Amino acid sequence: MRVVFVQKFVPHYRLPFFERVRAELAERGIELVLVYGQPDPYEGSKVRTVQPKWGTQVRSRIPHVAGRYLYWQNARRHIRRGDLVVVEHAAKLTDNYLIYASSRLGRVKMGYFGHGENFQSKHELGVSRWLKEFGDPRDGEIDLIDWIERIPFRETRNYVQRVLEGMNIYRARLARG
Repeated sequence: MRVVFVQKFVPHYRLPFFERVRAELAERGIELVLVYGQPDPYEGSKVRTVQPKWGTQVRSRIPHVAGRYLYWQNARRHIRRGDLVVVEHAAKLTDNYLIYASSRLGRVKMGYFGHGENFQSKHELGVSRWLKEFGDPRDGEIDLIDWIERIPFRETRNYVQRVLEGMNIYRARLARG
């Protein structure tokens, strides 16, 4: 069995945790694959990072969008080989959305690691307000295209459009196996 853990980057203080998890899993015959990238410039200035020799470093793409850094790590080939994929609970990790979609399609078993339920509470409150004010396309209250076009921030609207375009491509690729 193989557990794939996808992490933005590995802060020095978290390395002992990963090494302990790796050892505990190894005792049970389970392989831990740690996939990680690099920090954005802001986080890189705050936290000392490490590159475990036994981990797999992937190249991060870190665009600055609407005042925030987003991460794309393209960990896809590593995820496919996992029996369980554990992702860092962070909204800025765009890979998480595709991994979540794959889990909803039954392609991968997925779990979250991190801050838990309160992590996105402020974000979720804003989304709830937005859905109440502008309608929820999941309920058929409004057409999805019309809803997207009402997003007032060009970068966010563009990002949502790109993610939805990518969803169809990933669904087709995942269906092929």
